[in-house]
Amino acid sequence: MSLPEGCLTYLEVLDEEYWSLQGLGPDADSAALRQAYRRTRGLDDEDPRKSEAENRYRLAVMKRLHEANRSALCFSGGGIRSATFGLGVLQALSSRSVRPDGSTALVTEFDYLSTVSGGGYLGSWFSAWAKRVGGAAAVVRELATPPATTFEPEPKPVQHLRRFSSYLSPRLGALSTDTWTLVATVLRNMFLNWLVLIPFLAAVLLIPLLCFQLARVPAGQVGEATLTFLLVTGFLAGAVGTGYVGFDLPSSGNARLGTNRYLVLCLGSLMLSAIHLNAFWAWWPAGPFPTAWLHLIRDGKNAVDLRHFMVFGAVMHGGGMLAGAMAAWAHYKHPPLRRGLEATLVAVITGAVGGAAGFLLTRVFPPDATTGWIVDAPLYTCAAFPLVMSVFLFAGTLLVGGTSEITEDEDREWWAHSGGWLLLPTLIWPIAAGCILYAAPWLDYLGHSLTTAASAVGLGGLTAWLGFLPKGSSGGPQSNSESGEVGPVDRLAALAAKLVLPAFLLLLAMAIAHLNTGVLRFIHTRLPHLPGPRLWQETAPVWMMMAGYLAISIGASWPINVNKFSLHAMYRLRLIRAYLGASNPSRNPHPFTGFDKNDNMPMCELSASKPLHIVNMTLNLVKGQNLAWQQRKAAPFTSTRLHTGSCRLGYRTSTEYGGKDPISLGTAVTVSGAAASPNMGYNSSPLLTIVMMLFNARLGWWLGNPHSEGNSWKKSGPTFGLRPFLDEMFGLTDDANPWVYLSDGGHFENLAIYEAVLRRCRVIVVSDAGCDPKYVYEDLGNAVRKINIDLGIPIVFADGGPCSSRHCTTARIHYSAVDGPGVEDGVLVYIKPSLNGDEPADVRQYAAANPAFPHESTADQFFEESQFESYRRLGVHIVESVCGDSEPLTLDQFVEKAKGEPASRSAAGA
Repeated sequence: MSLPEGCLTYLEVLDEEYWSLQGLGPDADSAALRQAYRRTRGLDDEDPRKSEAENRYRLAVMKRLHEANRSALCFSGGGIRSATFGLGVLQALSSRSVRPDGSTALVTEFDYLSTVSGGGYLGSWFSAWAKRVGGAAAVVRELATPPATTFEPEPKPVQHLRRFSSYLSPRLGALSTDTWTLVATVLRNMFLNWLVLIPFLAAVLLIPLLCFQLARVPAGQVGEATLTFLLVTGFLAGAVGTGYVGFDLPSSGNARLGTNRYLVLCLGSLMLSAIHLNAFWAWWPAGPFPTAWLHLIRDGKNAVDLRHFMVFGAVMHGGGMLAGAMAAWAHYKHPPLRRGLEATLVAVITGAVGGAAGFLLTRVFPPDATTGWIVDAPLYTCAAFPLVMSVFLFAGTLLVGGTSEITEDEDREWWAHSGGWLLLPTLIWPIAAGCILYAAPWLDYLGHSLTTAASAVGLGGLTAWLGFLPKGSSGGPQSNSESGEVGPVDRLAALAAKLVLPAFLLLLAMAIAHLNTGVLRFIHTRLPHLPGPRLWQETAPVWMMMAGYLAISIGASWPINVNKFSLHAMYRLRLIRAYLGASNPSRNPHPFTGFDKNDNMPMCELSASKPLHIVNMTLNLVKGQNLAWQQRKAAPFTSTRLHTGSCRLGYRTSTEYGGKDPISLGTAVTVSGAAASPNMGYNSSPLLTIVMMLFNARLGWWLGNPHSEGNSWKKSGPTFGLRPFLDEMFGLTDDANPWVYLSDGGHFENLAIYEAVLRRCRVIVVSDAGCDPKYVYEDLGNAVRKINIDLGIPIVFADGGPCSSRHCTTARIHYSAVDGPGVEDGVLVYIKPSLNGDEPADVRQYAAANPAFPHESTADQFFEESQFESYRRLGVHIVESVCGDSEPLTLDQFVEKAKGEPASRSAAGA
């Protein structure tokens, strides 16, 4: 994939990171290889010069990375649980990092700090602190040598974390202003989002009502010119749809046209034909027109019989097939004329049979014998369109069977795909139109309209709230049974959850339809006699309502920014206050709000010393085109002080990405922790997406596409919000638009090791504090699987795999499988919160009182003092268990400790 000017590939990013960490500029050989690589980027992917230059450059970059022996410290997702456990891990590692002479090792040996989701809370705290004190070494010294004081013997940034352990609402309680501030923010933003979304949905739901109003126009009230137009265009559209078959069918024209062409020229034409023919039949009077030039129209409905329908169907179907086959022969010189004529003959016969079926279907809606008016307009509106489409499907099926002697398997597969597309509108329309047109009488019959609407809101609130609940650490289902098996209660709960979503959406659609019907009645009472023809009189109120709704929606989408009025800003401000503000020595919060804008900092201004912080996010591809990614629906997206972007799309410099105020550490970490988002990578669900969008359960963020030819990547977000609103609501996110939707990095990979392996780190230490009460290691399996699929690098555990009886284990990263046998493989040190019975007394007591510890729900982001300290202390204890009573360690020594048998426990852990 060619990249626009200024957009970097992942190889160029890894190259620039290498030289930045070296503190040097590229040497002449490296610069020459890169220039040769860049010169071939515009060439075709099949050009051997391009592949040769890329291969040479890649080998050179990977060789340097392996020789540099890079290492990474990774903190997983898991909200504040992961951040607090990671804090203990970091404190214990720091205590083993400072030598008697004040020099540092271990922690300061890491080249990368890779974080995702909740691990990013801790990573941002560390990076912001390192920036303010001149580097990671100073932070490590302060963590290792706390201030000498009787009370609170910890550095101030750690004390700050304790004060804000309930970072979303530091002051808890029903009467707390923090609690009601959260409530007010949620309600305000949800209302503003509704100003964009609800009017648009109401306008869409007016379409069946508009069709109903059209069906109510009395027969004979529409002029002959209109009827002639509908009949002729309905006939021609049907012929075009059939002709497309003859032109594109593999054994006929084999034009090899794509899906978009099919949707317009075949499916669209047949749908237009059905709509026009339905309208013609509804408005055609029973008796003759006094002055009409067309014999058929003049005589009216009562004059037509089976013969007319059969002739109409035969000519439309056969004529269309003949035209398509002739056009294919003229353009491609195939199919043979004889085969085209045979197909045309079969099309004539099947079209006649289809016409007969259409005649029989008109008996389903017997018109008034005197006027020709459709008696049951609601039923006609719901059923006429799918019935005509069914006739097309019926005739097409007969055509497939009748031409089986002259067609191949590829043709029948083409017909099957076409049949699938035709079935979609045929099945969806009667369900949607029925719910909308019969909503008012159903609700009135029940007599509980207000109760039903309130129930709808309650169900929606419940389902939106369910979007915040963990379903496994990365979205999989959990069992409450100790055996891990799914019991009857679990199955019942899962079934109820599945029913809640469609029930809510059905009730919401009915409630909006009921409101539309009420508004329409009100308009009719205010404007009982509109001037103009009857067709305009019946439909004008609906057109007025539709125009008004769209005006509100489109007008509101300009000032109501899709980013600013999600929950992202609320979440970001509180994360920044709790974690980035912890190390701000001159913090001066606003006396009313308690926030200080100086707590935050741009990504590009982070400390140039090691480790380089990689913030992992997810690029959502719910509507992506890669069939192999239908489960993951996502790709990695990262931000460092140097670059922001994705190996799939390319990278831009972090000094410019995101606007005149470039992407900040606070924004990147908040997006990385945006667990509750309508689009959630491989956790995405179509129904849940709509509900979460409606209730503004949105923590994700829209940013410019790094691959965009324009300047969207230099902006902070979309200026016109309707399109992103709808893309987010209906799961239409992809990487082909100027804007991309980013969410929690755990929606792709929740351990933050993917990017470390991509950078060929020889040592990767990961703290996995994702919610995993059954120790099924879903996040680990997901990461290992994707690294093997995408990068071709297997990760194999030394003892066959991790287990809950050990705090720490190691695995071998087989870089040699990709980079050659001469390459040294890497080692993964895997740390997992678990209880072995040798924990400190306070940790054991908390665990006894809280059986879910150390895997309490990620939905709990309001930690109490005992909870905070128990997770922190467990992190300290586990690292002490690995290190034993040893003196300060180097990174290699720590790895050797992790590979061996569990070391002796420290005295402090007793």
